Order: sequence, then C-alpha cells, then structure tokens
Amino acid sequence: MGTERKNKQKGKVEAGKSDNPEEAEERMEDLGKGSLEIDKKLKENLCRDPQTGLYNRRYLENIIEAEFSRSRRYAQPFSVIVMDIDYFKSINDVYGYQFGDLVLKQFAEQLKKTVRLYDIVIRSGGEEFMIICPGTNILTALNLAHRLFSAIGLYAFGDEKHTVKLKLSMALASYPEDRISRGMDLVEVANRNLSKVKENGGNRFYFSSDVERKYPEKTGDGFETEPAEPNIKDLYKQVHQNLIEPIFAFARTIEAKDRYTGEHVEKTIYYATEIAHALNLPRKEVEHIRQAAVLHDLGKIGISEKILLKRVKLIEGEFEEIKKHPQIAAEILRPIHSLREVILSILHHHERWDGKGYPDGLKGEKIPVGARIVAVADVYQALISDRPYRKRFPKDKAIDMLKEGSGTQFDPKVVNTFLEILRPREALKGLEGERKILIVDDDRRMANSIARILKLENRYGIDMAFDGSTAEEKVSEFSPELVILDIRMPGIDGYEIARRIRQNKNTSHIKILAVSAYFGEEGKKKILSAGANTCLDKPFKREKLLQKIDELL
Repeated sequence: MGTERKNKQKGKVEAGKSDNPEEAEERMEDLGKGSLEIDKKLKENLCRDPQTGLYNRRYLENIIEAEFSRSRRYAQPFSVIVMDIDYFKSINDVYGYQFGDLVLKQFAEQLKKTVRLYDIVIRSGGEEFMIICPGTNILTALNLAHRLFSAIGLYAFGDEKHTVKLKLSMALASYPEDRISRGMDLVEVANRNLSKVKENGGNRFYFSSDVERKYPEKTGDGFETEPAEPNIKDLYKQVHQNLIEPIFAFARTIEAKDRYTGEHVEKTIYYATEIAHALNLPRKEVEHIRQAAVLHDLGKIGISEKILLKRVKLIEGEFEEIKKHPQIAAEILRPIHSLREVILSILHHHERWDGKGYPDGLKGEKIPVGARIVAVADVYQALISDRPYRKRFPKDKAIDMLKEGSGTQFDPKVVNTFLEILRPREALKGLEGERKILIVDDDRRMANSIARILKLENRYGIDMAFDGSTAEEKVSEFSPELVILDIRMPGIDGYEIARRIRQNKNTSHIKILAVSAYFGEEGKKKILSAGANTCLDKPFKREKLLQKIDELL
C-alpha cells in the first residue's frame, strides 16, 4: 500500500505536480512526443556518416529498394552514379589523415552543391560515394555525371598550406537500360562498371554500354550466378594498385617542392603519349610510357629545394646532384616488379643518342624506346616553360633546338614523329585567307575522319585537340573561326569548354558546332545554353557536316 501511494505521488510530480487530470494528461502527451522526436533523431543519426554528414551505407540499404519499386510501379527511369577518388590513400600518406578528412568533407560539400535537390548523396565507403537519382533517365544522369566530373576536376581541395586536385573514377547504371529486378542489382551493375574504370587506370567515366559484359539469366530475385572462382588477375591488380599508390604520393610531393615540375609533368605526359600513339606502339607499351612520363621526375624528391629552385645556373657540383634523380627514382620503384619497363624508361630518359648522356652512357637503340620518347617530350616542354634561372624559349626556337639535337642528343625517328604531331599548328593551319577550324574530340579516329573531309574541300585550315586542356591552348594559339566540339570527354568536357570560350572576351566570337552520339533533347538544350551555336548528332554524313559548317561560316 505504501509503495503504491509513493508511485502515485511520483506520477503526479512527473506529470507536472498537478491534481488536474486534464493538465496531467497533456503533459504526459508532450513527454511522449518528445521521446518520439528523440527516437527519430537517433534513427536519422544512425543513417548519417558522422565525418561528412552524408547518408551512409545503412541508409542506402533502407532506401534503394523502396525507390526502385516506386520507379517500376510508375514506369519511371531510375539511375545510380558511383564514384571512387583515385589514389586517395596517397593523400593520407603525404599530408596526414587530418588533411585527408578535410578533403573528404570538402568533396562531400562539392557533391551536394552540384547535384539536384531530389538526388540522394551517399558515402558508401572510405573514399567511395554514390548518388541515387530517382526518376532520372540515362541521358540526364550522364549530364549530371559529366557536370560532377568537371566540377571536381576544377576545384582545389585543402587549406592555406596545401591544396590537391582530385581525380575520379566514375560509373553509371540506369533502369530500364540495365536489365535488373532489384534496386541493389542496379548498384551492383554500377560497381561492376566502376571496376572496369579502375582496371583501365581510373580518371574516367563509364556507363554500361562502354563495358563489355554478359548478363546471366535472371530469376525473380535478381541475377542467377554461378559460384565465384578465385580471380588471380583481379587479386594481382589489387596488390599492384596497393603498391603503386604510395609512389603517386611521392609524385605529388614534388609539385609542392617545385611548382614548375608539377605543371611540366602534365604536358610531358601528353606529348609522350601522343608520340607513342603516332609510332603505333602496342597499347601496353603506350601505357608504360605514360606511366614513365608521370613518374620521370620522381627522383627529384631526393634533391635539395635550394638546387631545384635556384635562380642562377647550377655549378658543377649541383649539376652532379641533379643528375642523380633518375637513379633515385629507380631505387624507389625497384621493389615493384610490374613497373620494370617503366623503371628502365625513367632511369635512361637522360641518355643521349650519341652515347654521351647519363647515367650509363647508352647509345642509339640500346636506349629503351620509352626513354627516348620521354626525353624528347621532356626537353621540348622544358624549353617552352619558364624556369627559375631563365625565361621560356619561343616555340619556333624550341623546335629548331630539337632539330639541331636530332641524331646527337635525340633519336631522329622520335624527333621527326614529334614534329609531325606539332605540325598541325603550322602546316594544317593552311594558307592565309582560309577559314580556320579546330576539331576537338578524344576519339582520334573520328577527329581524323572529320579532318580528311575538310581537307578535301581545300578551303579550311585545320587543327586538332584530343582533350579539353589542349583544346583551350589551341583555341588561344590557333584562333579558329569554328570549333567542332565533342561534348563527351574525360576531364574538361565539351560543356565546360563551350562555357569558357563564351566567357572569354578574346574568344567569345568563335562559332561552336557541338557533336555527340549522346545528346537527347536535354543534352542539346544544355550545350546550347553553354554556348554552342548548333548541334549535330553522331554518326553524321559528310554532306550534313559541310552544310552545318556553311551555315555557321
């Protein structure tokens, strides 16, 4: 009895110390509502990533099937974009985990700013992110993906002390184009496409038609699959990537030590890869040469900043220090057996055709072809760049210096091939009075086909670019009247190039003919609003192309 009386009294106190039954009931109801609100917030927090504030994997598992069911019920499209920050481990290795956490937060903010209000942004893993796009067809999702690729590529992440540029691997899956029966199946297809991107080097974007794949027979629950067997090739690639990531971390630190080196490397990569393609080298060898160009100055990590940044010519002892950088790079890379061919190209990229180079005095074709290619690309880019101790040479003078070194310092075949690559800036421009057209397309076969059509007309001067960065340079140098612009390219895409042409008062007069096989009505509206004058769907006939050009010029 005493206990019951105490409990009743306690209940009165908790209800508000009132003998009025109505007031007590209202207060108890308020307490109940408060508990529900707290419970709701707790559940929401469980679905949030505490580091970035984005939704987490748990939320994905809760929402994906509901969103997919809604799309199927109302016959609406549904898309998923997945992405992975390339070599993010190297950022943590170089700058520390605190800096890496800051970059992830900034990356999450950029995603939220770029997507649409009804898109759902999820952090699905350490440096893995996902965007759920309800009611979004494949063309709209492609446009969003390209916008994300451009936005992230342009943003400098970090703080006042350090900044880094991020490269992304991205992939897309879309219903109903991808034949799936569950929401998580769509995620699986997107992740499969992403794996292909990573296998091919990252820093690019794939959707399902880009990837060769075979669909198994489907059951009511999704895919019917056979028991998985160990894939030695995949395991090897994973081990290989884990070994390479710290190397790219070292490469990034060089840019921090020597700003010239960071900018110089990007152009050297482009020229070396173009030479390798022009020499019709096997795809695997082209990739080795690209990697050698990326890492050819890696050994400068072991050279004093006082020497690297010296504003007068080096004395003999300092030059001897600089000459050690190929061997330092080779020692760093030596434990990675899969980079053996790359190491040889880096170690010998300062050898000379006449045998008077370093470190081993190799002569002629005893020098690895990758080293001979990197040497020409490296020297040309150095000549046309400002250095701490001298101003850049004019490009005509740099070309003359390459010609003078052909047969003594450089492989004559490589020099001649490189000059042919540069020749469009001179010979293809045509005679004075011809209408200048710049073709921008990462598909070299398509760009060359368009160039052949225009050359037959004998009234156009032609130049070509195969990526967005080179396109910007050539717009400035070549001063075309018309740019034939493919919208779908890695890095800086056609939309961004068109915007930059229009926003620059020196280029805003240039006509832009946008071409693509992936426009759709929305894509055409977007590129026209970005600055294109008109559009043309690929594939197109010669007559249609010439008609469009005549209309514009």
